Amino acid sequence: MSNTPTTMKHAIFATAVLSIGSTVHAAISKTCPEEADVCYLLSIPNSTASSGAGDIYFQLSAPTSYQWVALGQGSLMAGSNIFVMYTSADGNNVTVSPRLGLGYRQPLHDTAAHITVLEGSGVSDGVMTANVRCSNCDSWSGGGMNFAGTSSHWIHAYKRGAPLNSDNLAQNVQQHDQSDSFIWDLTQARGGAVANPFVGSASSAVCPAPSTTASGGPSSSPSSGGATGSSSSANVDFYSLSYSKKQRMLNAHAVFA
Repeated sequence: MSNTPTTMKHAIFATAVLSIGSTVHAAISKTCPEEADVCYLLSIPNSTASSGAGDIYFQLSAPTSYQWVALGQGSLMAGSNIFVMYTSADGNNVTVSPRLGLGYRQPLHDTAAHITVLEGSGVSDGVMTANVRCSNCDSWSGGGMNFAGTSSHWIHAYKRGAPLNSDNLAQNVQQHDQSDSFIWDLTQARGGAVANPFVGSASSAVCPAPSTTASGGPSSSPSSGGATGSSSSANVDFYSLSYSKKQRMLNAHAVFA
């Protein structure tokens, strides 16, 4: 990843207000920064949005034709709080590996990350999905994020290829095919209780088709350091996450019943 900050940001946003059961409602913001089939969801409970810190929920989803997919907090790889998803050893679940970005060096496994892989995670119909609760994503050794703010910087990357099917903590992966940064509108992700917002609801959210506007597994107990469907993590060699020089700000908003 280049250490030169880019002014070029990618973002596709879809906001979903989804009913969970009869009383709980959650606001879920969806972004598909590069490909329509690689998407990320974010939900910030009211209590976290009020205080700026606390639990958040996010989802990574992509076809199993992708070897790995990663979402990170931050504008550059260096210092970013990165979460990598790939298929677990049995091929039926997913491994989620929290990493600390180190610029041109291989990201290090971050044992201080407190994440829980939630119900609804796994591999189904050729799609791998990780529903994650993070309890300390407001602060990590490389930086922090204020969830009471209006927007925040994120990065993502992916690699196409055969499934890794691995729980190996020391496993390397090949260099990414694509990576970029984007800005997430946090106001579109606020609302709801501290509970998994994705079960029985995320499937109704559809990532909007890209358009360009020119401008200059079962729940697991909380774990530190990663989870396979519920618990594992692996070494990930992102090499240098590169950023596109083309600016595309893609916005779409939708409400799902």
